[in-house]
Formats: sequence, structure tokens, C-alpha cells
Amino acid sequence: MRIACPPIIGSCYYGVDPPTSEKLISNRMSGVDQIRDFIGCDSLAFLPLDSLTSSFGPHSSNFCYACFSGVYPLPLDPNAFGSGIQHASLQPHPNYQEPNIVTL
Repeated sequence: MRIACPPIIGSCYYGVDPPTSEKLISNRMSGVDQIRDFIGCDSLAFLPLDSLTSSFGPHSSNFCYACFSGVYPLPLDPNAFGSGIQHASLQPHPNYQEPNIVTL
């Protein structure tokens, strides 16, 4: 089985509604081999995160990869999201750049 994205390990606090991190198989299991055995397939591979980011070319820093990396691009307020945020990194992603906003 081939998955066309990296393993999803974190929740999204920016509008997408996946399960909490504790319910995500890639977060709960120790690696691809354990996931492969759990779902019962012969082989399993995910798209590496660096392959995903490189596909965006020079604009790769304009996207959020927190669900794949667990590193959120903006600091998160733990009080705003309850206990679901306790496993999140509160540091900006190392490649985060302020967006270039153009007004007309």
C-alpha cells in the first residue's frame, strides 16, 4: 500500500477536523512496520515530508505541515484548545516566513 502523503501525527487547530493525536494511528504506533502489521498489508510506504515540501518549490514555506511534523507555524494558546494541544510544539516551524500580503 502506498500513501500519497506523510504520516499524519498531529491534530489541526487551523480549521481541518481530524481526530485528536491520540486517535491517529501514525501517532500511536512506533513506525511503518507496526502500522503495516496492524492494518494487515504486505508493504506500506508514505510520501516523505521532504518530498511533499519540495513539490511546492520556492513556496513550500507558505504551507502548514503541522499535522505531519507536530510543529505548528504559529504559537498556539493551550487555553483556547483544551487538553488536545498538550502534545503540540508551541514554537514556529523553522521554515516559517511571514506571508507577503498584497493589498489592492
